[in-house]
Amino acid sequence: AKCDGISKAMKWAMENAGFSCMCVGGQPYNGGIGHAWNIIPVDGHYYHLDLTSDVQSGTQHDPFYPAYNVSADFMVGIYAPDSYFDIPEEHSMDASYHAEKGNFFAAGANWKNAVKKLFKDAHKTGDTFTVQFATQTDYNTCKDSLETLFREAAREAGIQRWSWGTTYIDQY
Repeated sequence: AKCDGISKAMKWAMENAGFSCMCVGGQPYNGGIGHAWNIIPVDGHYYHLDLTSDVQSGTQHDPFYPAYNVSADFMVGIYAPDSYFDIPEEHSMDASYHAEKGNFFAAGANWKNAVKKLFKDAHKTGDTFTVQFATQTDYNTCKDSLETLFREAAREAGIQRWSWGTTYIDQY
C-alpha cells in the first residue's frame, strides 16, 4: 500500500481497537505528490501519526520513527493539509517516539552532550540511535557538526577505532 492505504488501514485498526482515528491528506510545500497520515486523540492531545514515514526502502534498514505521535505543527510544517476540514491544533511533542526515548530536542536545547552520550552508549552495545529536533536550525547545526561531535565523544570514551554511519531524513 501507499500512504493512503496505510493510513486507512491504521484508521481501521484503531477504530476496531476502540480508539478514534482520522485520516488526513495534504500536499508537500515543495510541490511533490500528495500524502496521507493519521490523527489520533490521546489523553486530550491530537497526535499525528505518519506510518508511511518508516516504510522500508532500499536505503533505509532500521526504523527511524520520524513522525510517530508528533504535533500538528510538525506535520503541517511539511505538508499543507487539504482544506476539507480543520486540523486540530496540537503543539505538544511529548508523546512522540523520540520524546519518549529522550532523543527529542526542543528548540534551542543543549543537545550536544546528549548526542555524545547516545554515541557512547551505542558503541558499548553495538546498537544504533536516532534523534529528532524541533527546529530545522538545530537539525542543520547538528548535521553540520556531527563528525566533530562523534570524534570528541570517541576521544572522551577512549575509543581507539570505531566506524559509524549516518542517515539523515531532512524532511523530518
